[in-house]
Amino acid sequence: MNPSPNRKPPSGTLFFIGTVSLFLLLSLGLLGYKLAMEHSKAQWEKVILSYQSAKTNEEKLKIAKAHLSNKQAAVWILQIAGSLYEKGAISEALSTFQFFLEHFPGHPLEAGAMLGAGECLESQGKTQEALLLYQRILEKKDTEAYRSLATLRLAQIRIQKKEYGPAKELLEKFLSHNARSPFANQAQMLLEMIPSS
Repeated sequence: MNPSPNRKPPSGTLFFIGTVSLFLLLSLGLLGYKLAMEHSKAQWEKVILSYQSAKTNEEKLKIAKAHLSNKQAAVWILQIAGSLYEKGAISEALSTFQFFLEHFPGHPLEAGAMLGAGECLESQGKTQEALLLYQRILEKKDTEAYRSLATLRLAQIRIQKKEYGPAKELLEKFLSHNARSPFANQAQMLLEMIPSS
């Protein structure tokens, strides 16, 4: 018997061939993806090693800025800004905090960068700009620790400017909502610095 040239394979065979082909394509795709991810992971490990071996904040900052698409870069930039501030390099720290704020809006550590920038601005005598940053922190909802610190900084600036009424109101409100806060003692001390009227 000669098989007919127009004869179709049984439908079960087509299903089997289709399933095997699909499985092979998916396997090759997953293998390619896995290889790409391993390559990416190896590349990132090299970046981490180069960051860790960098000797200066400038070298570290250069590495972090070259990898802004990675979440770790944001943390590095904030750490570098803090380190610069601790070393007394206030202008460089401020510029680094501001870089963070420009490149990572909405980041979970954004309020920390605002607080750091505010501290730098205060150190430079730019208290009005610092007040604005602290006020922005208070408007944020998910940053309770930062909000507490911003409240204390705002009150302290108000006291220094002899704006006792707003400082007292801010501190009393803080204490009424945060009596058990780790910052309650500091708030109470600031409140006691306000002369009685």
